[in-house]
Amino acid sequence: MIKALTAANRSERDTFRIPRSVQQSIPIRRVCSDGIWLVGRKHSRTWRFADINYAAASEEDQRGIFTSYGGVLNSLPTDAAAKITIINRRLNSADFQRTILMKERGDHLDKYRQEANRILTQRAAESNNLVQEKYITLSIPQRKIEEARAYFRRVDLNLSKSFGRLDSGARPVSNHDRLRILHDFFRPGEEPYFTFDQTAAIRRGLDFRDLICPDGLRFRAGYFEMGEKFGRVLFLKVNYFLGGYSRVFGWDPRWGTLQKVWAEGSPSTGTYRPYGLDCCGFVDWVFYNASHGEYAVGYGEGVQAQHGYCAPVSWDEAQPGDLVFYPEDSHVGIVGGWDESGNVQIIHCASGHNNVVITGKAGFATVGKPGDYGE
Repeated sequence: MIKALTAANRSERDTFRIPRSVQQSIPIRRVCSDGIWLVGRKHSRTWRFADINYAAASEEDQRGIFTSYGGVLNSLPTDAAAKITIINRRLNSADFQRTILMKERGDHLDKYRQEANRILTQRAAESNNLVQEKYITLSIPQRKIEEARAYFRRVDLNLSKSFGRLDSGARPVSNHDRLRILHDFFRPGEEPYFTFDQTAAIRRGLDFRDLICPDGLRFRAGYFEMGEKFGRVLFLKVNYFLGGYSRVFGWDPRWGTLQKVWAEGSPSTGTYRPYGLDCCGFVDWVFYNASHGEYAVGYGEGVQAQHGYCAPVSWDEAQPGDLVFYPEDSHVGIVGGWDESGNVQIIHCASGHNNVVITGKAGFATVGKPGDYGE
């Protein structure tokens, strides 16, 4: 078993070669017309799957979803590397109107279309105009392309059946859509300009990487420069867990372990979920870590106590590190900064996202500066 795991880990690593161009920094060697890619020394294929409304399900349904999801994971082939990717993409207003909103037809049903469009527009605004896309990518060691195609055909059938049991669906991602994902990452702000026609690219002798690579890519200590943008890679996945708290510096080893929700006041009470933090527990953990254990807003007594430790300030006076609260102290977040349009960005652990997220101010009503926090 140890030898098998060691061999599997070794096969995951590719020999690193210093890239001589931004195109070479993208390790995709070949793109086949049927959606199979050769990335490094591996063939890979990507599927997109639909969301599952776990939070709104009953306790019995949650158990069924959890069991079925475990079945999906167990059904994945053991000889393949699986990666799940979640992308929060800003919704393009033109695409939203063209593909989501219902077109009026000049009949007596237009009033219902208008109401549906109003609700959809309102929901989009509440989510800070973000759309979440979920993908699963399977990679296998390089082999003959005919063998890889037969392999991924079998996987496609298995994934369709497995996600079908979750009332979800998994469909293969085309080369166009898969390259679009990389284009939108490497060239932020240029999303509407992406185009890819494989036949035309071959005829013109274009390298597909020319269509997605940034203008420049430079790695610095602790961050990277990509064109005119600066970036940094962070790893943080903390499940929302009602009543969850932590006084651990850095990563808490309990996070992700299955535990029973003991706090009252939620449909999740009494169910088993991956351990994490709730909104006030996240704020407590952030300040505890930032102050090296000397300070925690509210000292683990809940959102109302955290609000009580703050001095009220206006939105115009808000600074990064200030706390923001829902009405009646039902939720709390931390001011993280502002986007390019000057909209405040809030960092908070949200039950609806089951994670720590960055959103706009929608829902947050008041701002407070924590006492003893300093200027």
